[in-house]
Amino acid sequence: MTAARRPRRRVSRTLLPALLVLLFLTAAWLLVRLQELPQPTIPAERLVEAAYASPVWVGDLDDPEIEEASGFARSHRARDRMWLLNDSGNAARLYAVGLRGERHAAIEVRGIENDDWEDLASYEMDGQPYLLIADTGDNLSRKSTRTLHAVEEPAFEVGSAPRNVGVAWSLEFRFPDGPRDCEAVGVDATRGEILLLTKRDLPARLYMLPLPGGAGEAADGPVVARHLTEVFNIPQPTANDARGRFPLGAWLGQPTSLDDASAALVLTYGAVYRFAKAPQEDWRTAFARLPQRIRTPALSRAEAVGFVPGGESFFVTSEARPAPLYRYDALLR
Repeated sequence: MTAARRPRRRVSRTLLPALLVLLFLTAAWLLVRLQELPQPTIPAERLVEAAYASPVWVGDLDDPEIEEASGFARSHRARDRMWLLNDSGNAARLYAVGLRGERHAAIEVRGIENDDWEDLASYEMDGQPYLLIADTGDNLSRKSTRTLHAVEEPAFEVGSAPRNVGVAWSLEFRFPDGPRDCEAVGVDATRGEILLLTKRDLPARLYMLPLPGGAGEAADGPVVARHLTEVFNIPQPTANDARGRFPLGAWLGQPTSLDDASAALVLTYGAVYRFAKAPQEDWRTAFARLPQRIRTPALSRAEAVGFVPGGESFFVTSEARPAPLYRYDALLR
């Protein structure tokens, strides 16, 4: 018995120093990588502040199932309701919450999986409100195609929500220049366009897909997204930014969520940027101008932004728990 144990001790003593060295080298590599700064696009000093009041904490997301809030969308059926979804690895569910974060419902989406859900958008077409699920995450940029799913937004009273909803249409697509990680997706129903803003490209790249019509009208097979423009006007972090917000400092300029109405809100880990758009303009023109900046609290992982119903104010929340809910109210001009 004693002789049988000795070889295992010798092996463990041999492996332990090697494992410690590997752990040290891995930690050092991560430290260097996390502190690498991207090349600057524009200096933040060129931007003016958007006309919004300081953020007000209105509550925390109190649904215990919302562990990684990754996308926000306003309801087109109820002015006191927002919709949320969780990031990858969670159930294929949509969550309805009130304007202080209180739970209204958790609704299963039949027939699909949450591969890497990253954003949520809402829109109306022919009088029918829809929620658009963006299964577009790709951290390592290795997935040849990604998918969008639309569901009809259900109407319900709190306490009587449906258990599940079906998919109105699904659209498989690919980027024309190779796989991309995309966490910021919006819908312009007036122009019939779905906007996709990439996260890890510098500068970020804006793509467009045509918005399908009603239920069952999405195209068959992978559709190729159209590249609209590169977005140079999102400031990148300085060395001071990186040191002050480790480990997220080097990533403060990465877009993590998008919502649009008469303007586009682009959320990054460091701020919200508002790109104004005239009624007859296209989004390529809108994203070419300097945005207005809206400062955000130092959230650990700000990954969801969305206008409130009506569009005059918006919310921001974090992917971490607890998830504080901040409201920004537009100032009267």
